[in-house]
This record gives sequence, C-alpha cells and structure tokens, in this order.
Amino acid sequence: MNVSEEFGSPKGVLEWLVSGNASARLLDFFVTNKEFDYSETDAAESSGVSLRTVSRELPKFESAGIIKFTRNVGRAKMYRFDQNSEIAKYLEQFVFAAATRRIEASMMQSEAQTSSVGKKIETARLANS
Repeated sequence: MNVSEEFGSPKGVLEWLVSGNASARLLDFFVTNKEFDYSETDAAESSGVSLRTVSRELPKFESAGIIKFTRNVGRAKMYRFDQNSEIAKYLEQFVFAAATRRIEASMMQSEAQTSSVGKKIETARLANS
C-alpha cells in the first residue's frame, strides 16, 4: 500500500495536504505561530483564509498530526501546531529550511542587481570623464 492509498486518496500526500494557496497559508500560520492555540475564527482572520476553508482544512491537518485540539473556550474549539508530532516536526524543519533557501536566493539576486547597477554607474562615469 502506498502513502496515497493509506490516506484514502488517489492524490499524492502533498497534493492531499495542501489543496491550494489557502491551505498553504493556513499551514504557514500554524507553523510560525506554534506557541499559542487559536480558534477557527482567529486562524481565519490571522492567516487571511476564509472561515469556510479553515473549517474544511483543520480536520485534515488534525488527522495528519500537524495540529491538535487543545481545549474549548465557550463554544469555540482551540487548535495549535502539534509540536510533539513527528510529522509536524518534519514539516516545521521543511518550512524553515525552505524559508532560509528563499531568503538566500533573494539576497543573491539583490546582490547581483546591485553589482549590475554599480557596473553601469562606473561605465557611465568613465564615459563622461
């Protein structure tokens, strides 16, 4: 049995887990705000994802072991990133490694642009001398 079959879906695991940009934003929110628990409404407002999407995605993330139910506050259920889950730990490592890579690439691109501008200025200065 492959992982896709185990999750009961013909989709790949990442495709199943992250069904679109909203899902990715919600995952990013929980990974980067792992110290606190949030209601569905709080998660929706803070991540910029619709409440309907949050309500659809949270059970999936919970069954995957990425978030966990922590408590009830009135009628609201509270959820947080599950720091004790092995899969959540790997996801967190992946997110921060990818973020680091993205920052490094951006810095390299910025340095290349700065160098190019510097060369153009130097060429113009020499031409005007």
